[in-house]
Amino acid sequence: MSEEREAGRLPASYGPAAWRNVTPADVGAGLIGVGFDLPGGQVLRLALPLDGARHLAEALLDYLPSIHSDKSSGRSRREESMPPASEKV
Repeated sequence: MSEEREAGRLPASYGPAAWRNVTPADVGAGLIGVGFDLPGGQVLRLALPLDGARHLAEALLDYLPSIHSDKSSGRSRREESMPPASEKV
């Protein structure tokens, strides 16, 4: 395995960006807006299909490091981040 592909290492082809905003979903168009601040003051604005945005959110929950150990409860981070059914309104 090459050094660039080691677990936990981001390939050099990914540039830095800071999260800027998310718009409300445009259900009629099936899109949601996501914005990022780029180096040099530029802003990147993307219109993501709603299904793609949902997959992105789920993947972020799965890949982001957690304060609590995933193995402690046997549940995924996504399950731990959601309230039990009895707490949903």
